[in-house]
Amino acid sequence: MSEADAEAGSSKGSERILVVDDRQSSVLLTRRLLGKGGYTKVRSATDSRAAMALVRSWQPALVLLDLHMPHMGGTEFLERLRGDEHLSGVKVLVVTADDDPEALQRARSAGASGVVTKPVDAAELLERVGALLQ
Repeated sequence: MSEADAEAGSSKGSERILVVDDRQSSVLLTRRLLGKGGYTKVRSATDSRAAMALVRSWQPALVLLDLHMPHMGGTEFLERLRGDEHLSGVKVLVVTADDDPEALQRARSAGASGVVTKPVDAAELLERVGALLQ
């Protein structure tokens, strides 16, 4: 699978969602859940650097972001996103296995729109995505 997957069809509300996680299995699971929820304009990246370029070029409405990735972690990704006037309005839902309250607070302070911890509850994820895209 490529770093930037091709769009498939039209999505719920035509909203674009970018899934960013260095674990391919997490990307596939998240994409499957989003598909079952009716979201079809979904792309993914397993490298946070490629994800930042994809945010610039594809302009998703929402990014689902893991915190722990090589090259550029989720908090740094958020800080760069929020520091760019053209990208600062993109909503970011952090999806992480890290349940450390300090790490989650750092993500919120860096500009996360919300946090969901892994293992992901499908209903919760879809509810949070829907709320952020309204």
